[in-house]
Amino acid sequence: IYTTLDFQKQKIAEQAVADGMAKVEKYGGSNGSLVSIDPKTGEVLTMVGSKDFFDTKIDGNVNIATSNRQPGSSFKPYTYATAFKKKEYSPSKILFDFTTDFGGGYIPHNYDNTTHGPVTM
Repeated sequence: IYTTLDFQKQKIAEQAVADGMAKVEKYGGSNGSLVSIDPKTGEVLTMVGSKDFFDTKIDGNVNIATSNRQPGSSFKPYTYATAFKKKEYSPSKILFDFTTDFGGGYIPHNYDNTTHGPVTM
């Protein structure tokens, strides 16, 4: 078996996830992951799939670095920047957060399964 994982970097990655979780748990975060890749070769150098493999409360044995996940808020900066650049929206623009059925069974919802009505960007 050949691997590109770097043991020293792996230990640093595991500590980074632990440190990061200490900061986000107060906001309701329960798990985290990290993958580092050599941009020149594409080799995977580290992979932390969960903050604690043995924690059944958070399904710690599920590798969240490789499991299918919703991109969620990670796209918001790009969406907002594009809207602001085109001058179609501003930070004070009112958007309506309500349940929308896009057909075909696709009805997206917020992380907390609630709607918030009129909100500013």
